[in-house]
Amino acid sequence: MLFSIFSDFKRLPKQLIHGDLNEMNALFKDGENVGIIDFALSYDPAVYDLGEFSYWIAFPWGTKKFNNGRFKLIVDTFQKNISLSALEIKLLPYMVLRRSMMDIMLTLQYYWLN
Repeated sequence: MLFSIFSDFKRLPKQLIHGDLNEMNALFKDGENVGIIDFALSYDPAVYDLGEFSYWIAFPWGTKKFNNGRFKLIVDTFQKNISLSALEIKLLPYMVLRRSMMDIMLTLQYYWLN
């Protein structure tokens, strides 16, 4: 099942995306997002960026507890600007998990190399 979902990911339309969208690259003023900085720029489906950003928002820095309210807020806000297809909605949890697995991999790599 998982591999069929990721093969579907390859069929999604690609566009320019940030590539490293996280809360450290978002500018806020008076509680509102006013800009994005540090563009890595990649060419992938938009759900990649949404998964990356959702990870950082749903797991606030230094916590291990998933914040469902923050996750829903990000997804709903994104949907107001860019409508997600049924496939993108289906893939979103895997994009968030992908980011989490990258953090685990980097932690293990740091442990093994030091």
